[in-house]
Amino acid sequence: GTRACSSFVYPVEPGAPLSGSNLVSRYDLVCDRAYLRDLLPPVYFTGTAVGMVFGTLGDRLGRKTIILCFLLLDAVSSPLPALAPNMALQLASRFVKGISSAVYYQSLLLVEELTAERYRSLLGNLFWLFWCAGYMTSGALVAVIGDWRSVQFATLAPCLVYIAIAWAVPESPRWLVLRGRQAEAV
Repeated sequence: GTRACSSFVYPVEPGAPLSGSNLVSRYDLVCDRAYLRDLLPPVYFTGTAVGMVFGTLGDRLGRKTIILCFLLLDAVSSPLPALAPNMALQLASRFVKGISSAVYYQSLLLVEELTAERYRSLLGNLFWLFWCAGYMTSGALVAVIGDWRSVQFATLAPCLVYIAIAWAVPESPRWLVLRGRQAEAV
């Protein structure tokens, strides 16, 4: 088991494990508090599951409306982890960030509903390719920026770009037709 400890000295040499500003040193996630670090991924993915449930609102309110709502939630939740003064709020902010990730699934549905059937597979794969590329380059972003809080704030930039783009994207023609709004679907 893990033993309780009264203090932990973090290395200060550049490049040393646990040196600099990171979640472990910020919230003292060592010794008997190390288990809190392991809660971050499941809390985020629980939020993702909740977001998927809310994502079904896209069938009632429209894909574009839900995408804009989730993008705004993402814009609010992106910097929250960097601002959390304690681990409880850090976990809560990760949960909210997980909810906002439902924007990806709604966006994919909209892309597929706006695309001719023969191109859906290609565009669906390209959609996730860009997401994966962003995820894979996040390590380089951390290496360049260094401070985890600054990285959290940097994640807000793409979100703001997506919000600007989302206003120009039309509503799903399929959704409009199902709602009896054929004239708008053309």
